[in-house]
Amino acid sequence: MFLLCSMTIAQPLSLTGRFSQVIDALHALVAAQYRGPVLSVAMIVLICGHLRRIERRVLALMADIRAGTLRVGHGRGGRSGPRETATAAPTGPKLPQGYAWLVRAVPNKAAALGGWLRVLLEDPEMVALLAATPRLGRMLHPLCRMLAVETSLVTPAPAIAVVGEPRAARGGDCVTPSAPAPAGMGPMPYWNLRFFRPA
Repeated sequence: MFLLCSMTIAQPLSLTGRFSQVIDALHALVAAQYRGPVLSVAMIVLICGHLRRIERRVLALMADIRAGTLRVGHGRGGRSGPRETATAAPTGPKLPQGYAWLVRAVPNKAAALGGWLRVLLEDPEMVALLAATPRLGRMLHPLCRMLAVETSLVTPAPAIAVVGEPRAARGGDCVTPSAPAPAGMGPMPYWNLRFFRPA
């Protein structure tokens, strides 16, 4: 006699779902630093707010891309959607501007999550989106800098046409090298971050 057990098979997440999980893990990691001497409470609030703003902007842009409603602007910015209301400059702490500043503040786990962001950016679907929408790369640029991820991943070089050679012969536009798992993180099946516990 066989014992049948009900099982829930996890489905692979979309690009937006995977991106949100990375942001959620970063948010949890930074928020947990209130117990340590590295980050002040004010800086933690500032960083967490910055992460959520990046997430909102990226998800909104990707939703426009999926829906086919992305407006191509003219002029310097080419921004779509409503502009954020200008506010007075804050008098409190400011975000660091140096390369890899979050990795230096919270080493190990922040660097590992940067590795998973790199894996996401090397996904063929994301490569295609970044190539077609430079605005998306500009939104992701600050996140790459704080996590020590190569900014070249979000600023793809323009395609160079080969005269007389058909596109198919050139092997397509999206070639993604295999990315090893970041050190210390182990496998992340379907981007399930439940094992990640900020300390």
